[in-house]
Amino acid sequence: MVGGPGFIVSIGALLAALGFAVFANLQMRLPYERRIRGVPWLGLQFIAVVIILIMMTHIVTLLVGHDFHGGRSAY
Repeated sequence: MVGGPGFIVSIGALLAALGFAVFANLQMRLPYERRIRGVPWLGLQFIAVVIILIMMTHIVTLLVGHDFHGGRSAY
């Protein structure tokens, strides 16, 4: 896979991570007695947000047409 995931796969991953973040947030808002126990919801929310940020950056890279580089680039 030379170019990485395509646009449709990236959108799907973004929507899946967003849905999971919303589900984890709803679980955190429930009273402790009604939550699914034994699951670290706050940590899973953090992981979902990191995936969302990575996918958003990847989608912007696909739309713009060139990679983001840190610092100054030699154009």
